[in-house]
Amino acid sequence: MAESFAVINDYFLPFFQAEEKIQILYGGAGSGKSFAIMQKIIKLCLEEEGTRVLATRKFLSSIRESIFKTFKTFIIDHGLEGYVKINNTDMSFHFQNGSEIVTSGLDDVAKLKSIAELSIIWIEEATEIEKSDFDQLVLRLRGTQKRRKNIIISFNPVSPIHWLRDTFFDEENKRPNVF
Repeated sequence: MAESFAVINDYFLPFFQAEEKIQILYGGAGSGKSFAIMQKIIKLCLEEEGTRVLATRKFLSSIRESIFKTFKTFIIDHGLEGYVKINNTDMSFHFQNGSEIVTSGLDDVAKLKSIAELSIIWIEEATEIEKSDFDQLVLRLRGTQKRRKNIIISFNPVSPIHWLRDTFFDEENKRPNVF
């Protein structure tokens, strides 16, 4: 495996060590949050057999040029093609050890009902989604496996009236088990 894959930006080290169920990274464009999330997800997929990840955004149409393209580029740039099969048609990644990354838009949340046994859900650009979308994703994080169950949320700075601020940042509403 390429050595550069193992190099973690010191700033994101606490995120790599986080075990909380919900893990939030936010910051401006170009801050490295998406790269760190991809690096952590791929690392977990390689190390933890059978890890199943759903990477999502509000609209399916935006996934090909964002999440899928960035994962694919990362895998190729870091010499991981021998460990991961890339499916360009359904925008998914299948690892030799049974781990996989699937993508889906939230424009039709009914489609999520068929996605089961998830270990990790990554919500990219979470400011695009409604609270009801988030609630549906929480319901999808179920299954019989004893593995981790994490939701990773990433976004750029948020409006003071957005549900994300209410749900995760206002002192009176703060949830336990959130990084």
